[in-house]
Amino acid sequence: MKRPRNKPRAQRRWIAALPSLLAAAWLPASAGEVPDAVADARLEAGINDGPYLVRDAEVDGHLAAIVARLQAANPDAATAPVRIHALRRSLPYALSLGNGSVYVATGSIARLDDVAELAALVAAELTAERRVHAQLRHFETNDARWRRWFPDLFQTRDDNGNKFTHIVMNEDKQVLTAKQTQADQDAIQWLWRAGYDPQALVRALQRLHDAMLSEQHQQESWSTDSAEWLADPAALEGRIRALQALPVKDAPAASLAPTEVEQRWFIALAHTWTMQHAAEELDRGRGLQLQALLDRNDAREGPTADAGILRADNLRRTHTDAASLADVIAAYAAVLKLPGPPLRTFRELGFLSRRQGDETQARAYFQKYLELAPDAADAPIIRSYLENP
Repeated sequence: MKRPRNKPRAQRRWIAALPSLLAAAWLPASAGEVPDAVADARLEAGINDGPYLVRDAEVDGHLAAIVARLQAANPDAATAPVRIHALRRSLPYALSLGNGSVYVATGSIARLDDVAELAALVAAELTAERRVHAQLRHFETNDARWRRWFPDLFQTRDDNGNKFTHIVMNEDKQVLTAKQTQADQDAIQWLWRAGYDPQALVRALQRLHDAMLSEQHQQESWSTDSAEWLADPAALEGRIRALQALPVKDAPAASLAPTEVEQRWFIALAHTWTMQHAAEELDRGRGLQLQALLDRNDAREGPTADAGILRADNLRRTHTDAASLADVIAAYAAVLKLPGPPLRTFRELGFLSRRQGDETQARAYFQKYLELAPDAADAPIIRSYLENP
C-alpha cells in the first residue's frame, strides 16, 4: 500500500505526463511508418512464399470448407474474406495476421482429436481478429508514437519505482486478456450455430496446452523466424479457466454435426502429420516428444503399424546393449501383428536376428523382405547376406 505522504508526489508525476497522453490520441503517423495493411500483406506474402506453407489443394479446400461453414451460420463471421492455410511446423499453434489470413500449424492438427476441435481453433483465430488484433494494433501504434515523440515520458516512475512503460504494459495486458475472453466466447457461439460441439474449443486449447507442457516445448527456443507466432502455455491456461467458468452450452442438433466424411478426412490428415512429425522427433533424438505424438495417435485411432515401428526404432536407438536386444526384437515383431506393417520391418528383424545369432530366423525375415520388395534400393545388399551368410 502506498504511503499517504507520497500520494501528492505521485499525482504530480501523472499530471505532468497527462498532456503527452492526450496528445497521442491525435498524434499523426510518421512519414516513415508502414501502414498496417501494407505490413500485413508483406508478412503474408513472406509466409506464403516460404518453405513452411503446405501446398496441398485438398487440405486448403477442407480448411476453406470449415471457414465457409462458420461464416454461413454466423453473419458477423462473413464480414471480410478469409484465406486459410496449413503451415508445416511441428509446434502446436495457430495464428492470424489480422488481415483475414489464418494459418494452422500441422503440429496442432497432429494433436487434435476431431474436426470439431480443428474448427474451434479456426473460429478462435477469426474471433480474435475482430476483438484482439484491433486492440493490439492500437497499443503498438500508440506505444511507438509515444516513444518517438515523448521519450521523457517513459522515464516517469511511480512511488514503487515502476517506469511508466511497465504500468502501461500491465494495463494493456489486462485489456487484451478481457478482449481474448470475449473473442473465445464469440467462438463458442460461432461453433454452436455452425453445428460444431461448443466444448471443442476447451478441448482443443487443453490439448495444445498439455502438449507444450508434457513435451517441454516451453524450455526450447521456438521462434526461428519473424513469421512464427507461438502461444504461451500460461496464457492458454488462463483462457481455458475462463471458458470452463462459463455455463455449459448444449450440443447442437445432431443433424448439424460434422459428417463422417469430414471426420475421416481429418483423421487421415492428423495421422499423416503425426507420423511425419514423430519421424522428425526420432531423427532429432527427442524421445519425449516422439512418444507424446504417438500416444496421441493411439488415443485418436488405436495402435497403427507405422506408429509401432517408430516406437521400435526409438527403443532400438536408446537401448543398444545386448541385454535389451530381445526387447527390441519383440517391439519390431509386434508391428507385424498390426494391419499394413511397413516392409522394412522384415529387414530390421533380419538384421536384429542376425545380431542375436539366429541365422535361420534372419534368413526367413530377409527372404520375406525380398519377396515383398524385390526392387528395393537395398535389395542387392540383402541378397548378398543370403548368398554369403
